[in-house]
Amino acid sequence: MISAVLLGGALPMIFVAYTTSPFVVYVHLRLPFYARRSHDILTRFSRTLAPTTELDITTMRFTGWSGITRVQLGELRPARKRLGVANLTRVLPLNNPPPVGTLSSSAKSATPNPATKNPWWRKQRNDFYVGNPKLGKSKMIRASAIWENILAAIHKNGQWKK
Repeated sequence: MISAVLLGGALPMIFVAYTTSPFVVYVHLRLPFYARRSHDILTRFSRTLAPTTELDITTMRFTGWSGITRVQLGELRPARKRLGVANLTRVLPLNNPPPVGTLSSSAKSATPNPATKNPWWRKQRNDFYVGNPKLGKSKMIRASAIWENILAAIHKNGQWKK
């Protein structure tokens, strides 16, 4: 009887932990120096993003710990995963395995070391949920036109899976 109660209490927690793990808190676009000079130059830069443009995606885990995943724009594809909760996924080429682990929030500039093995709770994130600016969430975004250009570049990488 006690094991049934423990299992019944653990299943909802496991489900919530699985579905809430890809929620994106921040997306930082790594800009070249010239794109930081004015908003107009930044807008022009965001319209012609290269596939090698880097994004730092900060997600919040179920436990409250944040994690930063550095991805290239060409690695992101629109998708529908994790019961419809994740709308972006990271697809890596076969000859380029992902680095092990994520960047810690205290060491943002550090690069992950593929030789070290991280525990399961610090694995690299590959599924993300970002809000849709078309649904009225763009008021929360600092530069919504830039984010819409980034999303348009991601949409060019692949088709939305319905």
